[in-house]
Amino acid sequence: MLTYLQPAVLRAYDNFWNNTGKHPELVQHYTAMWKHVARRFADDPAVLGYDLMNEPFGGTKQFGFFEGPVLTPVYQGIVNAIREVDGDNWVFVEPQALGPNEGAETSLGTINDPRPGGPRIVLAPHFYPGGVDLGGSYDGVTKMLVQAQFALWKRNMPAAARRLDTPMWLGEVGGMGQDAPGAAGFTGDWLSMADELGIGWAYWSNDPGSSGITDGNGQPTLFAGLLARPYPRAIAGTLVKVSYASDALTVTWRNKPGVTGPTEIWFPVAPEVTSTDPGGTWRTHWDAARHVLSVWADPGTASHTVTVKP
Repeated sequence: MLTYLQPAVLRAYDNFWNNTGKHPELVQHYTAMWKHVARRFADDPAVLGYDLMNEPFGGTKQFGFFEGPVLTPVYQGIVNAIREVDGDNWVFVEPQALGPNEGAETSLGTINDPRPGGPRIVLAPHFYPGGVDLGGSYDGVTKMLVQAQFALWKRNMPAAARRLDTPMWLGEVGGMGQDAPGAAGFTGDWLSMADELGIGWAYWSNDPGSSGITDGNGQPTLFAGLLARPYPRAIAGTLVKVSYASDALTVTWRNKPGVTGPTEIWFPVAPEVTSTDPGGTWRTHWDAARHVLSVWADPGTASHTVTVKP
């Protein structure tokens, strides 16, 4: 992290963002690069979207001096360029890394999506609380400090997504070795946070190694077991709540007009449906090849709850 404060690194970022007033062409080249990438992958079914920059850093401009007046218009220019060649794929935008990664508020401004049919912009903040990122543990006093950052992140990032009128995605999380104190607890807590917020996530897996899902011998680490847990991959309506405890996943959703098809739940092994809507009709299908349980709920019932376990 301290690498960012080296004079050469600061100057490089200042030149990129044109904080110096000497290099407006750098952002122009960056925007042209994204247009080129979007043109190449616009029709590729394996591509969902584009994350415009990993953990933006403003050089000598930070927080309100960077995110609003500098980062937001750069993002807007890139989105405009992408939409000239790709009108369908999603665009993921990250707030600056310093601060929001630890739960601080973001001053990122609204990015308008010129595509027809509604915007496809996603707010994709990362989560690296300082006690874990720098201290490498989740116990004692450090755990108390990190839990405070959990609370800040849960308050400030969803608030930013509502302000910007975008869905939210936990764009990156991880960073602990499996032998670090509290590694399992930290992983379980951020997974529960994602469930509580109803958002997806991407794990930073530095493989092979103790912070990845495989170690130096190719064997599964602690995180392989923790991360391979069930989740709802598609909801036939509006998600209300998702929770995971004692190897059982419970999902609640409401019907939504015009939505057809089943709710799909990924499970690592063939699951057992232990409860569904009382009095309603429903059916399920297990696809062993995709590890997906499909649940067709009673359309005559307004809301649905299903619990599945191994």
